[in-house]
Amino acid sequence: MPVLSGWMKTEKMIVSPDYFFCRKFECRMSRVACVMRQDKFTRFPECQGCIQGQRIKKEMDDGHDHDEHK
Repeated sequence: MPVLSGWMKTEKMIVSPDYFFCRKFECRMSRVACVMRQDKFTRFPECQGCIQGQRIKKEMDDGHDHDEHK
């Protein structure tokens, strides 16, 4: 069953509103990971000050619905 388990994780990334398309890295990313990457003490300095990431953080702080930020 490991293949099914891997597929379920991939499917969640594709359809879950907890993930979005990160324009900076051109990939699907979890919203939680995006917000964590914005911390000034992370290994991702390119995420600090990201406009898309700041919008996602604000939405999560405000409890708003997710959208794709197109």
